[in-house]
Amino acid sequence: MVHIPKIRQEDLVNPNPITILQRIREFILGKNKPDKITRFFFYFNLLCWSTFFFWSILGYFSMTFINNIEEAKKLREIIEVRGAHLGISDLYGHFKTFLFYMIFTWIFVIFGIILLWRKKASYVFFYFGGLMLYPIFMWWFLNLSYMIEDVTMFDKVVYVALFAPMIIYHLFFLREKETALISDEKQV
Repeated sequence: MVHIPKIRQEDLVNPNPITILQRIREFILGKNKPDKITRFFFYFNLLCWSTFFFWSILGYFSMTFINNIEEAKKLREIIEVRGAHLGISDLYGHFKTFLFYMIFTWIFVIFGIILLWRKKASYVFFYFGGLMLYPIFMWWFLNLSYMIEDVTMFDKVVYVALFAPMIIYHLFFLREKETALISDEKQV
């Protein structure tokens, strides 16, 4: 159950930004702090997630406002030539659409990361579901050639760093839940 903090009258009259931020943090992450391993995975995933999320936002707005750049015509020509090389007729449009969908996909993933902090088992659907959408959307909107040739090694390493350790964490998470159930059964 989600705990919604009460707003006090003195906060409305003389709002303290630190108190307001603490209340927002408490609303999002909850009151309880998880164990050290969960916190490590939370902060690590938050760091990796932020690289993809902010890259998607910056890329989308760069593509949207490309005409405001001085050398826009040259940039469009470069994009068209690269699209022709990759076999994509409208690389500009496809890439912009891909970035748009990725913004929402990464928002989906952050819900999983927040649920991870709260140690809710449903984190797995948001987290892994969102991570699975990344290569699917890339293949769907761009193509396999783009995935192989144009995705940087940094992106590939960070993606694997988001995915692989969380599989191991999830196995520990399941074992922890199983141990908790067994101990609860013994007490009854």
